[in-house]
Amino acid sequence: MRSASFALTAQPGLSGMRSAEAGFSLLEAMVAVAILSGGLIAALEIQSGNARREAAVLSRSQALLTAEALMAEVQAGLHPPPVDLSGVTEAGVSWRLNVAAMEPARPSKAAPQLAEARVVATPPGGGRPVTLTTLIHHQAGTR
Repeated sequence: MRSASFALTAQPGLSGMRSAEAGFSLLEAMVAVAILSGGLIAALEIQSGNARREAAVLSRSQALLTAEALMAEVQAGLHPPPVDLSGVTEAGVSWRLNVAAMEPARPSKAAPQLAEARVVATPPGGGRPVTLTTLIHHQAGTR
């Protein structure tokens, strides 16, 4: 009978040592996923912040347009003093218009008849109101 002897030789990649070409470990993959997740979350937060700012700008623009339209009506003579009106537009902008005659410091027939017109428009859902104020010339006793 013949006896056979076998010698074990180490083969590259099969030993307990990790070779450079064996790939990523589970820990490395988890770290990579965590970094990518953090980047994606940051990008989504930036996008969400941009959407909120855009909505705020739109609301404030609606309030400004409402205030400018009411002031144009005052300047066109559609609201002679005294006026104290308020309302809400279809877009949800709440507004208040006040036109009040001003008394001259020294009353005289030559003094112009002035009135202060003030419009305050608040964007839908609150926010900082838009206020426009101007002086207008008006005829005394027109109302």
